[in-house]
Order: sequence, then C-alpha cells, then structure tokens
Amino acid sequence: AVWLERRAVPLSKSRSSSRAAGASKKRKTRKELPDRLFWYGMKSTSAAAAVGPGPDDLSLKSIGVVGVSLHEILKNLNASAPVRIYGKLLWKSDRLLHQSRLLMSCKKWKQHGLDDVLTVEEKQLLQKQIKVDMKAYDRNGNSYDLAFKKLDCNGAYRLIAGWGKFLKANNLHVEPKAKPKELEPAMVELWAFRSPALHVSVTDNADNPLGLVVVHYRGGDAPHAEAAIDEIRASLPGAAVDAPHDDDDAVAAIEADGGGEAVDAPAEADAE
Repeated sequence: AVWLERRAVPLSKSRSSSRAAGASKKRKTRKELPDRLFWYGMKSTSAAAAVGPGPDDLSLKSIGVVGVSLHEILKNLNASAPVRIYGKLLWKSDRLLHQSRLLMSCKKWKQHGLDDVLTVEEKQLLQKQIKVDMKAYDRNGNSYDLAFKKLDCNGAYRLIAGWGKFLKANNLHVEPKAKPKELEPAMVELWAFRSPALHVSVTDNADNPLGLVVVHYRGGDAPHAEAAIDEIRASLPGAAVDAPHDDDDAVAAIEADGGGEAVDAPAEADAE
C-alpha cells in the first residue's frame, strides 16, 4: 500500500503570541500521531484499530464489498496489481453534482500517493493544466471515463469528468442545501493500476495506460472503513475531524468563484 506522509508547516513570525502558543500545542499533539496516516485528514491510521486486513496487507482481494465482476474485469485487462494511492472521507463539496469533482488535497503531505504512479510525461501534462484521462471502475465493475487535473492555487489534484456519474450510480450525491452534519458518512479509496488493454492514454506510456478503481464505503461495509467512520462519529458534534479538510473548504470557495478554472462540471454531461 502507498502511504501519505504528514509535513510540518512552519508558523508565520507575524502571528500573535497566543496563536503561536495554540499552534505549539497543536504541534505537540501532532508529534504523537503516526508518521503515515491511512486516511487523508483523519487523526489515526483507522485500520490499525480494525479487525481484519491492516494497512500493510490490505488489497482489493481482501475487501469483501469489492465485487467478483471487478476482479474479472481486471483479470481480463491483464492489469497490474492495483495499488492504493489515496483515501478520504467524502466531504459535502465532493458529493455535489454541480461540482462534479473529488478534491485530493495534498499540500500538507510530503508526497501525494498519485505522484508514485504517474509517469514523467503525465506529471508534465498536469503541471501544464492539461488533464490526464483514464478509465475507472467502481467496486461493482461499472466503468467511468474520469480524468485527473491539478490546481494551480495549492497543487491539489482533482478527479473530474465522470465523477458525477460515479456519485449518482452509487447514490453518494447530496443536495446543495444538505447540512454536512446530517450526511451519512462515506469513505472513498483510489487504487491505481496499468493495463495494455486500456486505450485512453496519449502519453509516453500509451502502451500501458493508467487505470483507476474507486472503492466507496458506508458504515458496515468494511472493518478498516468502519473504524474511520466510528472515529468521525466520535468526534461529533464539532466542526472538524482534523485540520486537512480545511483545504477542501478553501478550494471549494475558489471553485465557487471560478478561480483557477477549477469547475469543469458545466462542460461535462455528467454534471446533470
């Protein structure tokens, strides 16, 4: 499994002493946390407290909610073993059809899991604000045409294009007026693979394009996800599970203003 790592963020010298003291206390708390977290934005590895596969030996084959159809598809594609590159709680902004994107915040981490699986040319395309198309499958084997893009404002990745179709197909979408605290928690994982049978790439690895498996979880779907959902519920009531999701809120505000050409949905049929 590929892990995401926490990066220390230096404090500004211009901050007040009281704020600096609070930040110092927060830093001490962070020192007690694991260096590598299983879910982006969570306070623990989550999976470590779960009964079943742990972070080191988790694979698609060990996850009960992943359907036989998906395994057959990957076998027929002669796909490489899928590698877990990202996992997070779906925030409200990730579940809105008019946004039609999954934000993959990364500025607080040493390296994003996606960087480990992209080719040099794919990274160059993203740096130029050119999207990288790929074929994706959900846990039941349904296929989607998705794409990665990178935000200039903070270097976060976004999964766009068919994201709205994925949300609707799996009943994960929410109404704009829905209150975040009232939403049923849902986790999502991204697993990357490559296959010579995919035909969506125009990069230097065109003979072995990038593919994606998107696995979603609700309460009770899998032990490692259930542990994360329990952690979320234990932290309520309250505004935050952990600081990283503030990045989601900040980027959502930029997208709402049209900054950084962040909203692709109006040009996409799947944002209906």
